[in-house]
Amino acid sequence: MIKKIAIVHYRVGRTDGVSLEIEKRKQILELLGYKVQLISGPVQKGADFIIDELEFERDEIVKIKENSFQYFPGEKKDSKALMQDIQYIANRIEENFLEYNSKEKFSAILLHNIFSHGRHIAAASAFTQIARKLKIPFICTNHDYYWEREEYQYPVNQEIEEYLNEFVPPSMLNIQHICINSLARQALLEKRNIDSIVFPDIFDFSQPKWKLD
Repeated sequence: MIKKIAIVHYRVGRTDGVSLEIEKRKQILELLGYKVQLISGPVQKGADFIIDELEFERDEIVKIKENSFQYFPGEKKDSKALMQDIQYIANRIEENFLEYNSKEKFSAILLHNIFSHGRHIAAASAFTQIARKLKIPFICTNHDYYWEREEYQYPVNQEIEEYLNEFVPPSMLNIQHICINSLARQALLEKRNIDSIVFPDIFDFSQPKWKLD
């Protein structure tokens, strides 16, 4: 039976660097004999499955971002209401993905920036829950981290700070994090006590630490 792998990002099939890297990795995996499916939000070209709540410019997602970080102007929601909004979106993503996975039965999940960026923090807890339930390998390429950008450096309250510490990114046995340079790897180790692999370009699937078979 051909093994299936899902590659997940907010958007796919476009001309940005992450989309191009995803396409390159898809081609490599297919040459290795895997069936690859692309999963993203609705702003895409060529996705095999769309989860609307993965789009980071969706109104609800933008509001979560602006309520979660001090950088953005305007009156902030109270902590309870904000966490409820995050949980609602996370649940929607999780439910949609797991329903699709029940049909496809993926052997591994490749994520890009889902566990590292500040623009869509609800997606991080969604895929953490998915990883806990599926217990299959998750290989997560973190192209950049939220603390590297000015707008995401100051969480609005302790609850958001704790949320980021737990989920962005999470530490789990079946999750392997990949950084694109050694500086990012060191920062991740210092800030989150999470080790990672450095791959500046493409995967080497012979690495025994996270072999997909």
